[in-house]
Amino acid sequence: MNQARKEIARLNAASAPRILLVEDDSDLALLLAYSLEAEGYVVESARIAGF
Repeated sequence: MNQARKEIARLNAASAPRILLVEDDSDLALLLAYSLEAEGYVVESARIAGF
């Protein structure tokens, strides 16, 4: 049953809307990512060196 749940989660993630999050404040980026994931988005964060 555990493997079936993993497969369902993988399929849901594949069909979920994706967002690229670009934020130089790491605390704010974490908060935004957490909130967006809670709403069902898959969040990718861009980290830019020097900012």
